[in-house]
Amino acid sequence: MAHALRVAGRTPVKVLQDAQRRDGVLRSAEAAEVIGGLEHALRHVHTLRTALAAEGTTDDASLQREYRLADEYVSGHVLLLLTRVRAAVQARHTRRPRLMAGASQDVLQALTSALRAEHAHREACGLRQAAPFAPAEVEAYVNRAAQLKKHFQQALFLDATAFMLDERLRNWIAATMAMVAAVFYFAWQISVLNAVTTGATTVSLALAALVGALVYAAKDRIKEVGRSWLAEKLKHTYADRIARLRLQERMDPQRSEFVLARETITVQKYLEPDRFNPELGLTTPVYRLRIRERLRHTGLAQLHAHGLLGLKHVFRYDLSPLLAKLDDHQKHVPVLGPDGLTLRSASRVYLLPVIARLTRQELDGDRELLCLRGHLVLRGRRLVRFSPHNHHATPQAEGEPQQESG
Repeated sequence: MAHALRVAGRTPVKVLQDAQRRDGVLRSAEAAEVIGGLEHALRHVHTLRTALAAEGTTDDASLQREYRLADEYVSGHVLLLLTRVRAAVQARHTRRPRLMAGASQDVLQALTSALRAEHAHREACGLRQAAPFAPAEVEAYVNRAAQLKKHFQQALFLDATAFMLDERLRNWIAATMAMVAAVFYFAWQISVLNAVTTGATTVSLALAALVGALVYAAKDRIKEVGRSWLAEKLKHTYADRIARLRLQERMDPQRSEFVLARETITVQKYLEPDRFNPELGLTTPVYRLRIRERLRHTGLAQLHAHGLLGLKHVFRYDLSPLLAKLDDHQKHVPVLGPDGLTLRSASRVYLLPVIARLTRQELDGDRELLCLRGHLVLRGRRLVRFSPHNHHATPQAEGEPQQESG
């Protein structure tokens, strides 16, 4: 479905966004591109529905129900596409009314025609409709759409087994460093303490006891410091968290490992010059969070055998501990305008710089496939959006399996 929404590398919404960034006026050629993209997507949907109707003639009642649900799921995506394009046009109409003239009217007519055809299909198939003046019906439609999405995506999820390396190896690390500390203590006993007890030295027993206590304390510190050092070394060398992904049992009864994901998280604190007066020196504390995710898979042959085209690996990180520390109070700013002095309210905006790189390990070194730079915009203890600075991607070679990361 996603590939069907692209014409000449741009989606209908992307065309409207480009027009807004340029001068707000939708050209006739751009309107034709939007309409062409919609028609191309709807033809693709018609092809899918024809295939589903042909496959749905099976005698298996369970399969028939799945085909009907698949048709409803596709219909929901059609409505979502039409809604996004309509919202993009309406947003530009609110800001710049001239967008609604000329070429924009052609887009709106195409949207209206497509929406009527889709509603007619849903009515003929007995699918749930969202009534215009019934909030409960709209909520029920949204809830069913979410359940349908979960129903179909659940069948494509990989089973994950994840664990923290430090927790898995904690006892082994502690035992290893205890052995090292014990060897140190035992060597001291052999070389010094035995000499004291046999009278081969003039050192008093009291002094020997004091030295023994100090050595025992050193042994304990060697064990604790060594355990922390070894755990940190393993974390940086291998990973903090390890996840093994497998196909679902119904697809692969052998439960063979399909993907190995290793994640390492490090935090570095340093000082930077003052933003307004660098001559003051290094006065601004900065925390740099680095998340390194390494993904190794055994090839996409198993996916292709089940009719799947690619692998999508999604990264999710919880920012709620950071959001709770942000200032979300409304500030009142006096503004002098034509009508006199007015107060404008605004909350603090925080910008978190982000750099994301996607590389592939090859025999002659790592090859960078994608580099994304930008800022996370935070306001009022919530994440507003990601604002990219530049977007650089290395095109994949022809015939190369598709992979996505997020």
